[in-house]
Amino acid sequence: MSNISMQLSYSSIGMYLDCKRKYWWKYIRGIVPIKFNKAYLVGGVVHHGIFQLYAKNPNAIEETMQYFYDEVQVLRESKANMSADVEQSLVEQEYVIRGILGAYLQRYEDIIAATVHHENEHELTFSVTPDIKIIASLDNLLDSGDGKLVHEIKTTKSLTPEYVKNIQNSLQACMYFHGYNQEHPNDQLIGIMYDVIKKPS
Repeated sequence: MSNISMQLSYSSIGMYLDCKRKYWWKYIRGIVPIKFNKAYLVGGVVHHGIFQLYAKNPNAIEETMQYFYDEVQVLRESKANMSADVEQSLVEQEYVIRGILGAYLQRYEDIIAATVHHENEHELTFSVTPDIKIIASLDNLLDSGDGKLVHEIKTTKSLTPEYVKNIQNSLQACMYFHGYNQEHPNDQLIGIMYDVIKKPS
């Protein structure tokens, strides 16, 4: 009998701990409900825009808005079940996204200028045991001048001390450090820069 290598991610581990039945349907059977998630779409677009800002793209905001329009058009063509309220909300999100990115550029202009952007959505695979591999995606890799950092982007409705504490003690951070430094022994991370964005109400 051949050995089967199991691949896990931070999301799959979290789902297993939260609900084993849901984990079984999604990761073992491969069955997931098809649904539209506005927050996921907007979060992905904001991430894309922030990557463009750190890459020093002079047209970052306009190109990000075009990316948003393209993603919305793909949704419409896929006949995703979007109500009139959702459609209206997406129109409003155009202004929210522009506002977030414009304010971000103004607030963090010095940090953007002082760092070198290496890569976003860095795919990472590393072994925990001979039969178990962890797969992950690092939001952004930056060089601060003192060394390489993971730039993790988080969004939340409410920024509390408990939220910050949970981020600092997260399993995800430990996995990223261990995995990246295992994969790159001569180019190790020196830290994680958490970028927490409060969602506009």
